[in-house]
Amino acid sequence: MRAGYKVDISYRVVTQGVQAGADVETVAAQVAALFKRARPDIEPLLQAGRAVVKKGLAMADAAKYQAALANCGLLATIEAEDAPAAPPAAAPDLSRLLPRLRAASSAQGSQARSIPGDLAVSFYYAGPDAGPDLTPQEITALGKEADALLRLAIDNLHHAIHPLLRVQQMSLVPPDSVDAQPVGFFHYLETGSDLEASCLLIHAIWPSLQSVVKGELRIMVPTAGQCLFCGADDTLALAMMSDIGRDTCAEAGAQGLSALLYTIDADGELTQVAASVTPQASNPGGLAISIDRLLILQPDIADPHFWQGDQEKCQAYLGAMEEQLRDGDARSAVVIDADTGLVAAYTDELDCVVMLRFNPGMAAQFGWRPGTRLISCNSYTPASEGIAPDLTPGPSDTGRYGNVWPLIADLLTEDSAGLAAIKARIGEPEWQRTFELGRLWRRARPGPARDGRPLLSYRSASK
Repeated sequence: MRAGYKVDISYRVVTQGVQAGADVETVAAQVAALFKRARPDIEPLLQAGRAVVKKGLAMADAAKYQAALANCGLLATIEAEDAPAAPPAAAPDLSRLLPRLRAASSAQGSQARSIPGDLAVSFYYAGPDAGPDLTPQEITALGKEADALLRLAIDNLHHAIHPLLRVQQMSLVPPDSVDAQPVGFFHYLETGSDLEASCLLIHAIWPSLQSVVKGELRIMVPTAGQCLFCGADDTLALAMMSDIGRDTCAEAGAQGLSALLYTIDADGELTQVAASVTPQASNPGGLAISIDRLLILQPDIADPHFWQGDQEKCQAYLGAMEEQLRDGDARSAVVIDADTGLVAAYTDELDCVVMLRFNPGMAAQFGWRPGTRLISCNSYTPASEGIAPDLTPGPSDTGRYGNVWPLIADLLTEDSAGLAAIKARIGEPEWQRTFELGRLWRRARPGPARDGRPLLSYRSASK
């Protein structure tokens, strides 16, 4: 270049929408005031697309315009006039758009749709080059209403994972029963990826899954890779799922999603439900479990081999028993034969007794005699699963339940004052009926009594 030769270059100022996190209405008011124009005139500047504000400017003037626009909350850049215009951006491939569940507290800035409770939905593009959540500006640029965008993303998700979706069930082989079939509890979904929690959004899958549970759906998504569900009428499965879900969410820290319970209502809408995991008992126990007493009653619960190395199942059982003593239905139980450790535990739901047998040495240790009054904290399984073969429902049977899991609270808590208060609330007719039904069973001997230990007392005795 020859000395003294000067090239005159002019510049243009270009906007590309509202800055991340800025309030669109506030930005609109400031830009309208800056240019002294009405809102419709400045609308193109608020969109995420490229818009030229001013041409033919010297660099100093272009810098002033850029600063003024930035102060208003717009994204503004300076381009040389002789620079080639940026090529139009390729249209986004909306078939790759997927929804992602976020904890509402961590979704700020990318949140596109909140969910009742503590969850939010964000969007991202699937694929090997999958990026971060779309910003509000990027979502606006797609030109679709939020509801339509969510439906599209959910349909894409359903299409992507449906061939891979599997329903699994947490189960446990009953102790002391080598050949017994596993007992199933709550279910969970597997997608072959880390999208399990997002399944909560796919309303189309839940009608078919409803058939594998008893009662209204209860769903938890403690982390992005977990979607747990069971039926509201299966109190044991619900208690175990709730305990595992809460613990998992807490242990995940910032990666946790939700410890709340959700359901899909009759209209197919996702709804939060109350955190209670058992029906409201007419006479809740309100008792605290004693682990020391539990270990005396069933010492193998502390043996890792008993749980086949699955501590999660152990903790779930412990949590379920703890909850049952606190919230379960506290009813009368009476010692029928102390020499054989025979106890009748009453259930007002089925208006009958469950016969339990304990170690006679333990009965002697606690000073049991015929007629000794105890408390049974009960939970139930629905009648739709059938009536337990060792139960004979009485005339006041409610018809709602088919089996009962009785826990003899006197053996599992050190709260003697609490036990005394519960016994005082139970009327004399119930105590007498429990004793008489127990004696009738003993005279008729229709079959063996159940093992009274807490991990076995839900299992029907064979006739």
